[in-house]
Amino acid sequence: RYRLVFAMSERAGIPFAGLHRALPPRKRLVSMFACWSARQEGTITKLGLFSAMDSIIVKCQSLKDHFLKLGAPAERLHVIPFGIDHRFFSPMTDVGQQAGLIVSLGEIRTRDYATLFEAVGGLAAQLLVAASGSWYAREKAASLDSAVPENVTIAGRFSRAELKMLYTQSQFIVLPLYDVPFSAGATALLEAMCMGRAVIVTRSRGILDYVIDGETGILVDPGDVAGMREAVRDLLAHPEEARRMGQNARQRIDEELNLDAYVRRIAEVLRAQL
Repeated sequence: RYRLVFAMSERAGIPFAGLHRALPPRKRLVSMFACWSARQEGTITKLGLFSAMDSIIVKCQSLKDHFLKLGAPAERLHVIPFGIDHRFFSPMTDVGQQAGLIVSLGEIRTRDYATLFEAVGGLAAQLLVAASGSWYAREKAASLDSAVPENVTIAGRFSRAELKMLYTQSQFIVLPLYDVPFSAGATALLEAMCMGRAVIVTRSRGILDYVIDGETGILVDPGDVAGMREAVRDLLAHPEEARRMGQNARQRIDEELNLDAYVRRIAEVLRAQL
């Protein structure tokens, strides 16, 4: 009885597109993609499912470029950067930073923790890693194959309130990513930016829409241990620079990458299909 179906994840959008193809009459379908895999690519291209989606929302330019190469209609593709709850994740002025505390977090399948561990090993700092995915994540395990240096602690899953406190207590955040076309790391990145924290992040194709190198964070080439180590040492030695980047990051959240802007942009795409 609905005129429009909005699938907020590829895990719903892909099978729904297949259902649309098999069981007419069709309703209007808008599907959003946050992640991407070879299995999903094979399914969509083999069954021609892009044509069953009236609008396709992606969260970074690189995934749009990838979809165009796969034959997705350009007029149906919309890049809408992810937005985070900027009201909940906001700077806490009554909690101080812990000197030398660095935080990293995120699912193991998209994180290059081996490079990060090699980069921070032996530094005069403590790295806390929350490698467990959220309750809705595809991957919930936190078992790391890499050797863990003495100054690194692997923690369990944190609640949103605990994460907020962790961001506040940290000097800055480090997100070591594999180079992928989707915006892996965007949630943690935007949460840290909301909290006014500088972020050192791997120059993954999917994250480039979110970081202004040298202004809101520091980009390091994939697998570059020396570059990652230099960036960490530089921010440890210059906390005022980390504060400047963190302030710039929060400003960008307020101007562009907040939840209100995210919802408004999605609503515009949905209204166009009604």
